[in-house]
Amino acid sequence: MHEIDFLPVGDGARSGDAIALRYGNLKGTRAEQTVIVIDGGFSDDGEALVELIKTHYDTGRVDVVLGTHLEQDHIGGLAVVLRKLEVGQLWMHQPWVHSSALAESRSARFSNLHLSERLQESMRNASDLEDIAGDLEIPIVEPFTGLATPDGCFYVIGPDRAYYEELLGLLPQQETTAAAVLRKLAEAVQTPLCKS
Repeated sequence: MHEIDFLPVGDGARSGDAIALRYGNLKGTRAEQTVIVIDGGFSDDGEALVELIKTHYDTGRVDVVLGTHLEQDHIGGLAVVLRKLEVGQLWMHQPWVHSSALAESRSARFSNLHLSERLQESMRNASDLEDIAGDLEIPIVEPFTGLATPDGCFYVIGPDRAYYEELLGLLPQQETTAAAVLRKLAEAVQTPLCKS
């Protein structure tokens, strides 16, 4: 059995940027279930996810929190989920691990890049989310093709590492700047990430 809850995000005109799901024996014990959060909307949406999981799912533990991509309307609420629930793993991309230009820019909070404020904010929030997970000792795993929950029921179908790095502009024959890397990353947000 499975259950999927799509929460409205922002002004409620959209849904799908904050999703909670659980599967397994839903009438059994928590040990017989897997609970996953996919994206968290904005901060207020993260609060709604926490409330849903605590009251409707009757648990304070989430097995996997997945950030499909780094835009604020997808990861903003995940910080709330990490802080208020016990989380087994955080699945999120860390573009600064794949790009020396982004790694250098990270220490300047991405303000030294010629990017829109929206992209800078997305990168800062993702970096902060990584820091929160580190402080709470929540393992971070980058969600590349083939990554799966231990039961194999929920798995990532794309992107693979090579495609992701290609999108970041990290092919050996190309010179990259941090701005070019982030532009390609912004284009990549339309790539489907996972299947359940």
